[in-house]
Amino acid sequence: MFLHSREIIHGGLDFNSIVVDSHLNAKTIITTTAYRARHSTHGAKAKVEDVFHVGLLLYRMITGREAEFNKEGQLIGGPSPYLRISEEGLKLAKFMLTKSVRFPPTIGRVRYSEWLEDCDKNPSVFVMFPDYTDQDLL
Repeated sequence: MFLHSREIIHGGLDFNSIVVDSHLNAKTIITTTAYRARHSTHGAKAKVEDVFHVGLLLYRMITGREAEFNKEGQLIGGPSPYLRISEEGLKLAKFMLTKSVRFPPTIGRVRYSEWLEDCDKNPSVFVMFPDYTDQDLL
C-alpha cells in the first residue's frame, strides 16, 4: 500500500522478493523493476497485477499449495480437506486472484478486508522459527 500510494509498482512479487523480519513483518525487496514500473503507462493495470501476485503468495501460505487456474483463468482446486485454514483468509486470497475487469481488486480494498481488520485486532500467535539448538535435534 505504501508503494502504491506513491505510484510505485513492484512488478515482481514472489517468495524470492519478500523477507520477514524478527517481528514477523513482511518487507519487499525493491528491485530495479519497481523503479522502472513507476513510469509505466500501465500504472492501474500494474497495481492490479501486484495485488494478484500478493494473492498468489497469500493463497500458497494459507493452503500450502500453488494456485492453479483453468483455461478461462478461474481458480481451481483448493486446500487439502485435512488442513485447518482460515476461511476468511482464503476468501481474501480468492478475491485477490479474481480477474474482474469491471471491479478489479485494489490494495485499498484488500487492506480494509474483514480478515485483515480482524488480524489487526486479534493477531495470530504462531511460531515461524522455533527456538531450538542443534542439540535439540540430536
